[in-house]
Amino acid sequence: MRRAAFYLLLAGTAMAQTFDVVSIKPHPIPSGQFFFRVAGGAELHPTGPSYTMRVATLEYLIMDAFNVKEYQISGLPQWALGAEAEHFDVDAKSEKTPTAAELRQMLQAMLADRFQLKVRRDKKELPVYVLTVAPGGVKMRKLAEDEKVPTFAYPPPVMEKMISPYSSLSPLIALNLDRPLIDETGLTGNYEFPTLDWRQYGRELRQGEALSIFSVLQEKLGLKLEQRKDMVDIVVVEHAERPSGN
Repeated sequence: MRRAAFYLLLAGTAMAQTFDVVSIKPHPIPSGQFFFRVAGGAELHPTGPSYTMRVATLEYLIMDAFNVKEYQISGLPQWALGAEAEHFDVDAKSEKTPTAAELRQMLQAMLADRFQLKVRRDKKELPVYVLTVAPGGVKMRKLAEDEKVPTFAYPPPVMEKMISPYSSLSPLIALNLDRPLIDETGLTGNYEFPTLDWRQYGRELRQGEALSIFSVLQEKLGLKLEQRKDMVDIVVVEHAERPSGN
């Protein structure tokens, strides 16, 4: 079963659109210095035909290419692990601006070509967060069916409150969590909720409120976050080499 999944993934990569020009150069880190990245898997928003990443590890490139976070990657070679991981500067260009899905496929093809990357999909039991409705109910206002949801250019303007489909709220909450988020609220429709500094979840809120994400969700949104273990999709690295020369 694992071998079949592995070959399916390679087949999908082989048929993908590819970059026309790729440059990958080592970026040595001076002794005594290190780079810290927030747990990633951030959404890709292509704005042109180029993809640029500076001081990137193989792990971070895999996160972009396969839309996973660091805890969903296993099997990295020693030279790509931890504080001693080797870093690279990546510049890639195509003739046209890809969609986010196309860009991920192009990155997968680039990694297979330049890093000789071979991976397979698998599942593993990992700690997760489960989101449910807190006792006392939801504190967000649900919009009536005839109320319109405003649309904005990216990024949206800064407002005290925002209105959005509930389906877009879970990704905001999960953005910088240190484990996967499973949404079991059963909520649908459009809601109005306070604008929060989602980037600071897991630490202190940038607004200066010394509240954890657990407290914020329950007190301001009426949602509850609990910990448990569940099966999670992961990417297993079966082979990887330092990138070939430009």
